[in-house]
Amino acid sequence: MGERMQISSAVVEISIGKLMDKAGDCLDRAKSGHALAVDQHELAETQHQSADKVDAHADRLEKLGHALIDDALELKVKWNFPPRAPRILCPAAPQALR
Repeated sequence: MGERMQISSAVVEISIGKLMDKAGDCLDRAKSGHALAVDQHELAETQHQSADKVDAHADRLEKLGHALIDDALELKVKWNFPPRAPRILCPAAPQALR
């Protein structure tokens, strides 16, 4: 029975070693995964800030476009252009300008 106990102890010791190796691998991969997640969060924040800037620029362009339409309508009324005046080819322009 003593010999069997030694074999069992050796098998358990080998198993413990393998489990410790696997645990080390898991912890290394977890550390790498956390580092990657931090990088991705930083990138996402940068992209979010960039998207906010693009959105703000688009808002300014939209306001400018509407102001230009208003100016064009004002000029059309001021100069009393007939309905067949040169068309302003802008899909956002009101029908009165076309």
